[in-house]
Amino acid sequence: MLKEQNLLCVILDSIRFESVNYPGRYIRHEDYDFKLQANSANDTSFLDDSTFHVRTGLWSGNSFESTNLSGYYMKHHSELLDLMIPDGSDLQKKDSSFVIITGLSGGSSVSLQSVNYPQKYVRHFDFRLRIDEDDGTALFEDDASFNIH
Repeated sequence: MLKEQNLLCVILDSIRFESVNYPGRYIRHEDYDFKLQANSANDTSFLDDSTFHVRTGLWSGNSFESTNLSGYYMKHHSELLDLMIPDGSDLQKKDSSFVIITGLSGGSSVSLQSVNYPQKYVRHFDFRLRIDEDDGTALFEDDASFNIH
């Protein structure tokens, strides 16, 4: 069952997601993969790669379009998050749609719940972004919670 949507993000044009348990590390696409990374002084593309347009969900909820690669969206495929142009199929529209909910770790954070796998949430694991089921641990809740900027 999908949880309630946090409408705060619906009014934002663009967004960045900072890890709750690794402050200073942001969700970022690099080579079409999604990673949790900190900015380095030599990486001039970091800000663009870690900023996303908030769109009405391709299926429902919200979808996140790259600000520097127009038409490319955050999408889960085989549990991992990738940056892809959806092919228009219902499955890819669902794979590119997430519900923004109050963060599993609490506070002012948010979590991203998969639309087509509502028991799964976006989380980082070994600094790679994926969707997984909540195992009820504090570690999972922190890995699946992000501060928005």
